[in-house]
Amino acid sequence: MHLNTVPFLLAATLLSGAVAASPANAPVAVNATVTDACEITAADQILFNYQAATSTAATGSGKVSVRCNLDSSPFLGYWDDTQWNADGSVDLMNGTNKLNVVLTTDIDPTLAPSNPADGSRYTYGLTATAAAQQWTAPNGSYSAVVDYYIGW
Repeated sequence: MHLNTVPFLLAATLLSGAVAASPANAPVAVNATVTDACEITAADQILFNYQAATSTAATGSGKVSVRCNLDSSPFLGYWDDTQWNADGSVDLMNGTNKLNVVLTTDIDPTLAPSNPADGSRYTYGLTATAAAQQWTAPNGSYSAVVDYYIGW
């Protein structure tokens, strides 16, 4: 035997010993906690026509769509009232001209058709109501952006 082949034989012997050994194992626990999570997936623009001469209020409606992880549900939908008037109304603006409206929302969401592979889906109804006979609002387009929140 030549001295050159000794390292190769030694390496082969060590390698075969490593392959033949049984692996050691240990159970490892993997734990996860899933917390409720929801997101707003769509929010309608509320549109309506208003005429001061009518004796009834003008109303527009829309909805906010929400997706939550499966079997979680939002429990509260609400408007950002920091820009509201003291009487609980919001002014839609056209320059310096105002049209006063009251914003409301469903207290409880409605379960929408859901796909279990995509979570649970809900909708909240939204309503904007302008009281009749607001004669100080001239012709034109009025608007405001008000944030809407969901809690869970």
